[in-house]
Amino acid sequence: MRLRTRLGRPVAHPADKIEYARLLKGQGASYREISIETGAPKTSLHRYLQG
Repeated sequence: MRLRTRLGRPVAHPADKIEYARLLKGQGASYREISIETGAPKTSLHRYLQG
């Protein structure tokens, strides 16, 4: 029996980091502060938090 493996490009930012970024944004943190805290680029944060 074959093990199921994930194909394709790996996830750039795990879901838990994005949820943490949403929490920080809800608390009033800036994109810069969130970027420093999570390690995700500001442009990615814009995409994840606005879309």
